[in-house]
Amino acid sequence: MPKKEKIETVQKLKKVLTEASGVYFADCSKVKAKEISTLRNRLRESDVVTKVVKNRLAFLAFKELGFDDSIRNFLTGPTALIITTQDSITPARVLKELIKKFAKIKIKGAYVDRTIFPAEQFNVLANLPTRPELQATLVWVLSQPMQGIVFILNNLLANLVFSLDVISHKKETREQ
Repeated sequence: MPKKEKIETVQKLKKVLTEASGVYFADCSKVKAKEISTLRNRLRESDVVTKVVKNRLAFLAFKELGFDDSIRNFLTGPTALIITTQDSITPARVLKELIKKFAKIKIKGAYVDRTIFPAEQFNVLANLPTRPELQATLVWVLSQPMQGIVFILNNLLANLVFSLDVISHKKETREQ
C-alpha cells in the first residue's frame, strides 16, 4: 500500500475513533467466513462497526489520538476493531452471545468510556447493564417516592370521603 493510502487509512480510522464510545479488540482469524458475516450483521444491527486494519496503522491512529503505548498489547496478530458510537456495553453483549455460538472468537481487550480493559475483564463488561437499562432503572427509582406520595394522598382522600359519608349517614339516621 503506498504511503498516501496508509495516511488516508490512519486519518479515516482516527475520525471513527474520535467518535467512538467503545472499541473492542478481537481475534477472528480462526472464524469461518460465514460466521464472520453473521458477526458483522449482528453487530451492524446494534449500530456497531467492524474494521480490520493493519496493526501498525491502527496503533498510529491510537497514538495520534493520545492513547498510551499499552494499547499496543491488543494490536498483536490478526485484530478486528469493533467500534461503537452508541452504548459501549451493547457490543460486549453481542460478542459474548456470539462467542458462545462460535467459540473461535477471541477477545483481546477493550477501550470503553476512556478506560482500557484487558481480556480477563471482558465478561465483567458484558454483564454490565446497557445505557437504556440504566436509564429505565433510574426512572423507576426516581418515580417510587412520587408514587408513594400519590398513594398516601389518595389514601387520605379516600379516608376523608369515607369519614364524611359515615357522618352524613349518622345525621340522616338522627333526623329520622
